[in-house]
Amino acid sequence: MKATGAYGRKLADAMRVGKAASFVSRSTLSSSKIAVTEIRSPRMEKQVTLPLAPENGILAMAQMADWPKRVLIEDGRLVSAQPLSAGTVTLFDLRKVWTGVRFTPIHYVCFYLPQAALSEVAELEDAALPDEFPNDYCGGNRDQTLSSLARMLLPSFAAPSEANPLFVDHVTMAACAHVLRQYGGAKARGTPPRKLSRGELERSKELLCASVDRDLTIKMLAGEVQMTPTHFVAAFKLSTGADPHEWLDQYRLELATVLLARTDMSIDDIAIAAGFPAGHRFEQQFRLKMSVSPENFRSDVKK
Repeated sequence: MKATGAYGRKLADAMRVGKAASFVSRSTLSSSKIAVTEIRSPRMEKQVTLPLAPENGILAMAQMADWPKRVLIEDGRLVSAQPLSAGTVTLFDLRKVWTGVRFTPIHYVCFYLPQAALSEVAELEDAALPDEFPNDYCGGNRDQTLSSLARMLLPSFAAPSEANPLFVDHVTMAACAHVLRQYGGAKARGTPPRKLSRGELERSKELLCASVDRDLTIKMLAGEVQMTPTHFVAAFKLSTGADPHEWLDQYRLELATVLLARTDMSIDDIAIAAGFPAGHRFEQQFRLKMSVSPENFRSDVKK
């Protein structure tokens, strides 16, 4: 997919790193998109970065590793950029022109939040939309929440074809909502999260179960119970002890165990029928939860 904003191939070219894995979350929002890109280079060499086309939006950069030496230029003016440590976050106003020089290996995750997405998420979250996002882009901001969200995506970047769309959707929406609150000072106007009623929980589970063979978004689930996406995720976790994507993964594993025990379907066919990509991710998830391979599980139950 060709990038039309500060993400994916366009961001990789600007940062001079070659290839970069990325995800674009369009299904969550009706008229905009959120994207997230992993930028990584192990090379120790001088690279002059290229400017991105100015646009109205934010690029939120979460450091996955220390960045010991930086040169940063803002609208043609050299600023006093400091080393960044893993766990710090910097936000860049994309209306400005940013360039720089890097000398050391880098590894960070960038959330691309165009103005249209920020506006739509603010409306979904029933929060005010701020005009500015002040932050220390020279020295970095300690931000455990956004850093943790970015780090949660690293396994998905390593195997994009096996990524859980509902999980990526959840993380990108949570990242956007967090930026609005933490850096823009947006205050939610809605009521605090609560547990789902029995009927709301049953409806949510029905939709999740039906999503085994189709995509489902947090926005769709939240709309069914007339909640904001962030409040829905909190309410679902209060009610079940798990995020929606975690609950769905467990349901899919339980469905897979039934198919393994009661049918002669191939492992790949069972993975697909249960909603997993065939192969590695299913095997990995099954071993992690069941402490045995799908093949050995089938052999044991059919003895």
